Amino acid sequence: MSDTCIVCNKKVFNIDRVLADNKYPLHKHCFRCDQCKTPLLPTSGTVVNGKPYCKAHAPKGGASGGGSTTSARPAGKSYASGTGMDPAKINLNHINLFTIYSRDDSDKPLKVSEDKVVVKIDGPGPVDVVEVFDNGDASYDCEWEPKLPGTYKINVAIDGKPITNSPIILNLGGGDAGASSHGSTATEVAGQSSASGVGLDGSKITAGAVQLFTIHSKDASGKPVKVPESDVVVKITGPAPVDIVEVFDNEDATYDCEWQPPVVGTYHVDISIGGKKLKDSPYIVNMGGSAPVAAHHEPEETHPVASAPIASSAPSGKSIASGRGLDAAVIKPKEVTVFTVFAKNDDGSPAQVTESDIFVRVEGPGNPPADVFENEDGSFDVEWEPPSVSTYIITCKVKDKHVSGSPFTIDLAKGVTTKSSDAKPAETKPTPTPVAAAKKTAAPATTPAAAPKKTTTPVAAPVSTPAPTPAPAPTTTAAPAKSTAPAVSAPASDFAGKSTASGRGLDGTRLKPNDVAVFTIFPKDNNGNTIKVSDTQIEVTIDGPGSPIADIFDNPDSSWDVEWEPPLPGVYTVRVSIDGKPVNGSPFVVDLSGGAPPPQPLFVARGRGLDDTRLKIGQTGVFTIYPNVDITDNDISIKITGPGNPHAEIYHNGDNTYDVEWEPTQGGKFSIAVLVHGKPIKNSPFVLNIDPTKIWTPPTSQPKKPVTAPTPVTASTPAPTPATTTAPSSAPVSTSTGSFSEASGKGLTSSQCALNDINLFTIFPRDSSGKLIIVPEEEIHVSITGPGNAVTTDIFDNPDGSWDVEWSSPTPGEYTITVKVGNVPVKNSPFKVQLGSPVPESFSDATGLGLRGDRIKIGGDPALFTVYPRDRTGKIVKINENQLSVVIKGAATVTPDLFDNEDDSWDVEWSPPKPGEYIIDVKIDNVPIKGSPFVVKIP
Repeated sequence: MSDTCIVCNKKVFNIDRVLADNKYPLHKHCFRCDQCKTPLLPTSGTVVNGKPYCKAHAPKGGASGGGSTTSARPAGKSYASGTGMDPAKINLNHINLFTIYSRDDSDKPLKVSEDKVVVKIDGPGPVDVVEVFDNGDASYDCEWEPKLPGTYKINVAIDGKPITNSPIILNLGGGDAGASSHGSTATEVAGQSSASGVGLDGSKITAGAVQLFTIHSKDASGKPVKVPESDVVVKITGPAPVDIVEVFDNEDATYDCEWQPPVVGTYHVDISIGGKKLKDSPYIVNMGGSAPVAAHHEPEETHPVASAPIASSAPSGKSIASGRGLDAAVIKPKEVTVFTVFAKNDDGSPAQVTESDIFVRVEGPGNPPADVFENEDGSFDVEWEPPSVSTYIITCKVKDKHVSGSPFTIDLAKGVTTKSSDAKPAETKPTPTPVAAAKKTAAPATTPAAAPKKTTTPVAAPVSTPAPTPAPAPTTTAAPAKSTAPAVSAPASDFAGKSTASGRGLDGTRLKPNDVAVFTIFPKDNNGNTIKVSDTQIEVTIDGPGSPIADIFDNPDSSWDVEWEPPLPGVYTVRVSIDGKPVNGSPFVVDLSGGAPPPQPLFVARGRGLDDTRLKIGQTGVFTIYPNVDITDNDISIKITGPGNPHAEIYHNGDNTYDVEWEPTQGGKFSIAVLVHGKPIKNSPFVLNIDPTKIWTPPTSQPKKPVTAPTPVTASTPAPTPATTTAPSSAPVSTSTGSFSEASGKGLTSSQCALNDINLFTIFPRDSSGKLIIVPEEEIHVSITGPGNAVTTDIFDNPDGSWDVEWSSPTPGEYTITVKVGNVPVKNSPFKVQLGSPVPESFSDATGLGLRGDRIKIGGDPALFTVYPRDRTGKIVKINENQLSVVIKGAATVTPDLFDNEDDSWDVEWSPPKPGEYIIDVKIDNVPIKGSPFVVKIP
């Protein structure tokens, strides 16, 4: 049974299927009387001539179903026409279109089902595409793609009967110069074509290694001519079966062929184009002996190709390659990994080369491709992805000279990397332990180190601790140093401005959501010399959708690799600094918004209840689950293991988010597994180490004494004197302090806030001198007012005395955020924040024949098009009728009918009373959708 709706010609799923007359599938919302628009049931409706009707309006004498009356012959007056049947307008190797018009014996349009329209095309070569599309108006578009010049016969039949002008005979001799052979036959194309390259030279190839040669397609006059990749066929026979024979279209009338001889011997390489052999085919490849031998005569001159890797070669040149992508100890299968190539002259100075001068080949299972990208500092990143745990050989050259250590042998099973210059496996560094990016605000000395909380807060507590002593240089390294300059120590003020960061992880054109993005930080002094710093001096914060976390890895050459994973499309801001000073180019803007595919369902969880630096024994830990798809309470499960095996309570917040509460009754290690639909969410299970010495005391039991301008004691501040007392951790702030306090962050900036997302800002309580002070939670007041009543607000205290505020709302509009410390507004409070429309105009769209004037018939069926409301990820979202506006003006003013579909799209029907130009303005929440207004010209 067909799964296509007979009304809208779209796929029908079982959940939305209804059968008319027990055989015709329709969507439930499409089963309406064609005349009175009354919704129908199988018992109250029928189908006549392909249209649904109620019993009262069903045409008399009509036949049930798609088509014809008892006297109608579907193919009687049917015909076909269009540019796809005009030899002067047909292009070879392009899709060409013509239209079939179904007519009955009286020449009236007659709808039939698409499967009754059959097109068969015979000709000199294969025809890749022959597809028929039902336009819904008794016409049917046919697309076809001829490959070779010659005579074609097109047979068109409807319900087994040929149409009036079938068969159609076409003599094709020309076409697109870049795509066709201009009259050359397949024999002429193959006869003038040739093949060359080291992959056909038996004296230069090695058994077990992938070899490459190039096929040059030419027409009868010897000019390059493109042919489909499928027309180029290579067959290789020899002393053993050849597993790999792959052909790649270079888009310039040449075709690269890769093959892998398993053993030494003589091989016959047969090459054909369009079923016809090349003039010198087969090529005889005698490994270990002579140059390539043609079966008939010597082939044309062999052109050099950048390619076949040399099995073993002494390193030459001073260029080097290093990074995680060459370290078998840290490479993971099915994950993109990166290493960096540094081109150098013979004297060790940086060489001026281009991306085309860098050659990289990866040999191993699947022969993974290697992508080369030029960095701003003149180095080159190389990305590759091993498909499985196995051994890979990476050949890396700069201007045909091996870099130091090339080729590299990467043994993932043993975790060992061997260089060509090594007599034994190279020493490999152990898998580095990720170091959490440093928090912007320094914590007191007694606070344990923790992963940073990503905020856009530009103000941080002063760092009064001296810069940590750099770690000593490692005695052995696995990869060559990325710089030949010696590493030296220098104060932060001497190097932050000269330091740089580069790599794929800072280039949005090379990333997509859920990629592991990697970039490298190069600490340097004012003279550009590489210097050593410790992990506590490096700070990386990333702002954007999902607030991703950055992991930092120490490399043996004093550089630092940074890994992060963007969970969603959008714009990310990456800030990189050393001892609080930004490196060159920071902040970096990484734009993943353009062309990104809609993300898979994503669930994240955040809150105090997942942060062991903010949770104490006896304190209720709360965290929130934020799904981006609709779920129910039954879809969520929480399992907590640890001392006492605490129980978790789940609460639905009414806005599709869920709060989870739990309470540690003793210290120790806890594992919190959060599952949705039985699968762990991102970063689950969460592992917490609750300090057994930290016990929570309710705020109500703490004394309330006024404190004037208290100052916290930091790690490097001497013990306070009576003149400068330290603020108690929960003492209320004086009312004179609020006006010195501040609040900042993306959660207070309209351009950086998003609907249904966590918008975060930070409050900094300060005294009159501008120093941070510690205040109790009851002195922090945040009020958010605006459209709707589904605003959620969470407040979290940080170890440095600042307070993070997270808020979210599903409703667009202007919000007023009032922030007070000690009942006094902070600077610039109240803040005004504008949340945009939940359906951005750049993502919603509309399609359908009702927007094509050439498909609309005056006095015929209503013209129909469909509106798809979409959010920023491209996902269709639900809107109500009041949010959708369709206004049609022009040759006449037309009032359209709107129908809410089950899949949250909207059908729009309109009936133009006369020909002319119509302007169709479609808006959602008063914002034009993509392409609106639409101009429809009806002839």
